Amino acid sequence: MTSQQRFTHITQPEGVTPGPGYSHVVTGSGEYYLTDMAHLPTVRIVRDEFIDTTRPPASTAVQVVALARPEFLLEVEAFALAGDGR
Repeated sequence: MTSQQRFTHITQPEGVTPGPGYSHVVTGSGEYYLTDMAHLPTVRIVRDEFIDTTRPPASTAVQVVALARPEFLLEVEAFALAGDGR
């Protein structure tokens, strides 16, 4: 899955129609776990296609030794509120 696909999945999660989009993301346009920080500029370029760059949500980027599978380079975690926020 590419960075673009990961961000699209956050804005249009399975089983939610229509998807809440990034306006509902409250922490993180993600918490980013990367196996190589050299990829961070690309992740930010892709992220900026999905968020309001004038009011971006808080986020954290962390380099890790490995992810669940050796071919994984990036994991994105985001929390969002749906509905009326209760």
